[in-house]
Amino acid sequence: MKQIFCLLFLITQLHSAFGQIEQIALRGEKVTSIIIINDGSSSKFSFAGTKSNGFFMHSFNDDDTTWINGFFRSSYISTLFSKPHITTLPVILNRIYFCFIPDSIHQHLIYFNDFPIGSSINPGDNGLNKNEISSVISMAMLQPLDFVPTQILYCCAGNNFIYIWKDSVWEKSWNGNEPASINVLYSNGQTIWAGGTDSSKTNSLLFLKYTFPDTSWTEIHPSIGTALTCYSIAGSYSNPQVMYAGINGEVIKSMDGGLNWDTTSLKVNGVDFTSIVVNPLNSKQVFAGGKDKNNLYVLYKSDDEGLNWEYLMSTYQNCSTRCLISGINTMTGAVVNNEFIILIGTDGDGIFKYSDNPSSVEQELENMNDKYFLYQNYPNPFNPSTRIKFYLLENAVVKLQVFDILGNEIKTLVNEFKSKGSHTINFDGSKLPSGIYFYRLRANEFASTGKMILLK
Repeated sequence: MKQIFCLLFLITQLHSAFGQIEQIALRGEKVTSIIIINDGSSSKFSFAGTKSNGFFMHSFNDDDTTWINGFFRSSYISTLFSKPHITTLPVILNRIYFCFIPDSIHQHLIYFNDFPIGSSINPGDNGLNKNEISSVISMAMLQPLDFVPTQILYCCAGNNFIYIWKDSVWEKSWNGNEPASINVLYSNGQTIWAGGTDSSKTNSLLFLKYTFPDTSWTEIHPSIGTALTCYSIAGSYSNPQVMYAGINGEVIKSMDGGLNWDTTSLKVNGVDFTSIVVNPLNSKQVFAGGKDKNNLYVLYKSDDEGLNWEYLMSTYQNCSTRCLISGINTMTGAVVNNEFIILIGTDGDGIFKYSDNPSSVEQELENMNDKYFLYQNYPNPFNPSTRIKFYLLENAVVKLQVFDILGNEIKTLVNEFKSKGSHTINFDGSKLPSGIYFYRLRANEFASTGKMILLK
């Protein structure tokens, strides 16, 4: 009985995929932006901006739950950004930019502070036209290999304006001729991308690309549909030509540096993919987070550069009753103490932490003498397709079958040798009527059955 309870507890914590996901701090806060920086030594710090309570700071030397409320309490932080800042000191500091929706107390769009020794907060929006922009939505830095870190910095201000920082003044760098809205900037250091929507073309996707030493932005209008907008962009660490973009209902992928986009990566109706993170230790591993039409949490992971995706979690279990998580506003990934983690900012449930540590899961299963495990399919109910995942602690000959409610076999999904580890199989029920179906896994002497509902 104790082993069964432990297994159920483990399943509850992991939900649909290996990796630990837990709420760590700021419950009740609407988190807009998270950054992770070094302090000039070996220590790492994180800053989180919120919609109504300024920003919070966390040291990774402290417990995950310890976050200190910083400046600008009761203010709306639209985004955070940091860049190396060279001073006369023998260290490189981090200049942190706090971007605001101005209020009666803080009337500037941007403030900055030099971390970790800066004692004052300074306005940083000189040159921005407040009649054209209401808030700075995203910032990114372009750092060509032969440039010092502070020479070129871009600012995305929403609407159809992008500014560049030159000689202590923001200068307008791009202003589209057509109505447009820019939502995000992303840079890998050598190239910078902007993403949004083009209102003049039935709200089609709009990408902008700037690569040093270009003098202008290249506009890209992918012909993949209408009523689409880009919310997030990320790139591979191992191949600068591989790009991912989160849009409404899809994660799309480019293999040529953003010039052309493939729409077959991940499709989920009703979801805005607001954030994408690529694992710097393993560029094949990609995370896509966002919110559904009810502003609820959505998170997917791919281990093969976006070819296949698995759903990670949809509910937070550490409640007296089962409760839902609000949608994802932002995610940021980093390597801390030799472990890859993601900090996830939600729209009302604070900050969650993801750490991909399958070895600890294997150890839990080994301690319980369980060699195999069959997960609940996701989504469930489904229409028309769903994914069935199972885990093998050892190599095995596996058979995975689907049956109807009368016990008639519908389809054999797997009947072959499989190596140890996790496996996810897609099941397409488009040619089947609505109803209850069962899927059964056999691996050596192990057998387990799950129930799923096809609802058309």
